[in-house]
Amino acid sequence: MCSTDSSHDSKVSHPDLETRRAEIARLRVDEGLTLQEIGNRFGITRERVRQILLKSGIRMPDGGVTFSEAALRLNCSHFLLRRAIENIFGRVSVAEQFPRGISEQELARLESALPVCSICGERLTRKRRKYCSARCYSELWKYKNWSTEKKAKHIERCKHWAARNPQKTKLIQKRASHRYQRRLTRLKKLVKLRERGIFSFGEDGSA
Repeated sequence: MCSTDSSHDSKVSHPDLETRRAEIARLRVDEGLTLQEIGNRFGITRERVRQILLKSGIRMPDGGVTFSEAALRLNCSHFLLRRAIENIFGRVSVAEQFPRGISEQELARLESALPVCSICGERLTRKRRKYCSARCYSELWKYKNWSTEKKAKHIERCKHWAARNPQKTKLIQKRASHRYQRRLTRLKKLVKLRERGIFSFGEDGSA
């Protein structure tokens, strides 16, 4: 019986795992091949090549780091790191833009280009895409933080609704007026108590 080789000619077969790791390390360090090129040669994915190199303690040539290692060092997700790369280099492939890994200079440049929170301006960390915390997310929905365009659209919608519902509009205005009067009466009483020395306001002006 004749034995058949199931592997393709374009792929290198290494039955010994240690031999394959040594060969992958040699191709990466000595020849400077990319993760995708090494993966194509051995018939594995580029992520698997990165894991093998990481377990073997092999660093990227020229002191660079991989995409996943860069995300860990910057404490950000892959999504945020890709957005930072797009902000600097445009829509490019990471493997083509950084064939020998991300250097320290490029890492510092990407760190300055990472997205920030749209409310407080703090840098976004892992598991965050637009807001740094739940508090900033809730702050977005407050009227004072709305954009000018959003406020204008809201006022227009309120005017259209008031024109279509005049009776409900009067009822809402009447209730709002009553609440304002109750607040004003309570504040006047507190002012009189303060003048008599019975009551004092806090440093922030709260009662």
